[in-house]
Amino acid sequence: MPMIFYGTREYLDEHAEMFRKHYLENANLHVEPYEGAYELLEYLKLKEVALSIATNASDYFAKNMLKYAKMLDYFKHIVGSNNVQNSKPNPDMIDLICEKLSVSKSQTLLIGDSIKDELAAQNANVDFLFANWGYGNSDSSKKFDTIFDMLEYIKKVI
Repeated sequence: MPMIFYGTREYLDEHAEMFRKHYLENANLHVEPYEGAYELLEYLKLKEVALSIATNASDYFAKNMLKYAKMLDYFKHIVGSNNVQNSKPNPDMIDLICEKLSVSKSQTLLIGDSIKDELAAQNANVDFLFANWGYGNSDSSKKFDTIFDMLEYIKKVI
């Protein structure tokens, strides 16, 4: 069912700004990286892996949280749903990141924690690792219970 918004453009803009302000004031209150996240990022940085993020949230909010967690500098590109025509599970974000990094999909690995991430990887024809500590479920054959388990796998393939 389509959503219908009543009100002027100014009314909608005012509410969008109220949401943005509230979100930025409160979003980081409970932001705490998973155990092992910095170790994984440092290993990938050491191996000169170009990291990017594809999120169905706005890139603005993702950058805010990453900056707060002192992780923003690890990533070359943050692509949000506001940067593409179609969000995940559509492959638009992955396609855009591959284009920006000038990498082939055969050199691309998507790590995710939702079925939308898994389907986006399938739709983009890239390899996928499922983070079982996140928000969703998966039947993926490459499913990891901890970041440390995933890091051990990555060390074998990179």
